[in-house]
Amino acid sequence: MSQRLLSITLALLLVMTVWLFLGIEETPREHRTDYEFFAKQMPSLQVIYRNPAVCGECDVEPFSTLSPETLEKLSGFCRVRFGLDNIRACYAVFEEMQRMATERTAQPEKTP
Repeated sequence: MSQRLLSITLALLLVMTVWLFLGIEETPREHRTDYEFFAKQMPSLQVIYRNPAVCGECDVEPFSTLSPETLEKLSGFCRVRFGLDNIRACYAVFEEMQRMATERTAQPEKTP
């Protein structure tokens, strides 16, 4: 009986560790929702996160137009997702991703 109790305890510890340190970023798209697993930079009971600065298929909003509520949500997201307390540095990551996506779509296709 003690072997079974030990197994259950270890399984619960494993599940709790995964719960605290594994997150899922949810990105809504026009006809689907994308999910990306990530290692949390700080433990949290929340598992599914939505980046408040990115809306999926639209451009990243300029930092200066973000509302105080969005900035607060972004701060929490950046802390857990990237371990960054500097919101501007974290936001620069999204701007760079937007720039790269824009460059990819703007390149003309090569014809043989």
